[in-house]
Amino acid sequence: MQDKNTKETDKKEGTEEKVKAKKRLTLGRAHVAMLSVSATVLVFILAFSCYGCSYQPISPPTPEEAEVTFKGLYSSTWELDTAMGVTSLTELNDIAVLKFVIASKHTENESASTTMYLKDMPPVLVELVYTEGYGFSIESGGQTFAVKLLYSASKDGKSETLTMIGNESNIHCYYLKK
Repeated sequence: MQDKNTKETDKKEGTEEKVKAKKRLTLGRAHVAMLSVSATVLVFILAFSCYGCSYQPISPPTPEEAEVTFKGLYSSTWELDTAMGVTSLTELNDIAVLKFVIASKHTENESASTTMYLKDMPPVLVELVYTEGYGFSIESGGQTFAVKLLYSASKDGKSETLTMIGNESNIHCYYLKK
C-alpha cells in the first residue's frame, strides 16, 4: 500500500513539474518588439509629461514688470519650440512664426523693432509694444495682430520662454531664448 501511495505521489510530483514546465513563457520576436515599443512610449510619457511644470504661471505683466521684462527682451533671439511640432495660429493665417529677433528699444516709446521669421516666407519687420493689462503685442503698419506675447522664466531661472497666444484660437506657441 505504501508502494502504491509512493507511486501516486511520484506521479503527482511529475505532473506538477510538467505543469510548471508548461507554464514557462516564451517570447517571440513580435512579443519582444511590442514590449520594447511599449517601454519606449512609457519612458517618453514619463519624461515629457511635465513639459511645462518648471514654468511660472503666465499672466500679463504690470508696468514695472514690463519695464524689467523689456530690458531682458532687447537684443535677443527666440526660436519656436518644435518639441510638439510646428504650431501656427489662425490669427496669422496659419503661417508659423519660426523665430523672433528683438532689436534694441526705441527711445520715443516702449517698443522694440522685431523681425519675425515666417515659415516659407520672407521675414517681416514688426514692432513689439507693451499694453498695460494686456501684455506685449505685435504691430505692423498701424495694425495690431490679434495675438499677444507673454514672457516667463522657469522657477530655477535657467530657461526663459516667450509665449505667443492667439486671441480667438487660444493656441499657444512657445519660443525659447537662444
